[in-house]
Amino acid sequence: MNCETNYDECTGNGQWTAILAVPFSSPPFSIRIATRPNQFGKATGTEFFDIAPSKTHEGGIIGIS
Repeated sequence: MNCETNYDECTGNGQWTAILAVPFSSPPFSIRIATRPNQFGKATGTEFFDIAPSKTHEGGIIGIS
C-alpha cells in the first residue's frame, strides 16, 4: 500500500504491508531495489548488503524516501 504522508507516520500507523519474511536461521542476504528503467534504459536504486535476521528482534523496515 502506498503511503502519501511521511515515513514515520506510515510506519506508525501500520499502513505498509510486508513483502518479505525469512526465518531467523536464514543466512545473511542482500536486497537491491530499483526503479523501472526510463525511456533511455536508465534505472536508479539502492542496495542493502549483508542483511542478517536477528534472534532477538522480529520485523524490520527498509524505508526509502
